[in-house]
Amino acid sequence: MLDFIDFKGRVAAGIRACRILSILPAELVDHIRREALFFSEYWPGSKVGRDHLGGN
Repeated sequence: MLDFIDFKGRVAAGIRACRILSILPAELVDHIRREALFFSEYWPGSKVGRDHLGGN
């Protein structure tokens, strides 16, 4: 799960820096990342929780 969350963070940063061309805005990709962080709290065996929610 953390790999997915880290990946989405890097993708959002790449879109913002114009290094990645995407049909999705960076804000939507970042929203997906934050949702994954939020719901990972309920994923069995997950080691992430709300304290990992950041502005990045």
